Amino acid sequence: MWASLLDWRLRLWTDRAQAESARAPFDAAPVNRDTRIEEVGDDVLSLTTSGRAWRFRFPAEDKENMHRWLVHLIQHAADHRRWKQAAENRWVTHGAPSKNAMCVCN
Repeated sequence: MWASLLDWRLRLWTDRAQAESARAPFDAAPVNRDTRIEEVGDDVLSLTTSGRAWRFRFPAEDKENMHRWLVHLIQHAADHRRWKQAAENRWVTHGAPSKNAMCVCN
C-alpha cells in the first residue's frame, strides 16, 4: 500500500506506481481535529474519524516507518486544531510581489 498525507486527508493507493501515475486513490481518510490516532500493539496504527476506522499493519522490521507515520498523523491533526477556520475553509496564502503584501484566497 502507498499513502499520502496532504490537505487534511490521508489518501491510499495499492502501490506507489498508481499514486505517481496520478490515479485516484482507492480510499481517503480525513485527518482533522476530530481524528483519533492510536498505536495498537507493536505493529498496527489505528485511525478513527467521521464514524469510520482504518487499521494499518506494518511489517515487524518496519517499526521506524510506523513511528514516522504516527508522528506525522498526530502532527497533522494538531495542525488542524491550530489552524481552525483556515483549515476548515481551506484558505491558502500566496506570496505577492511586494514583500509586505499577501493574498488570502478561498
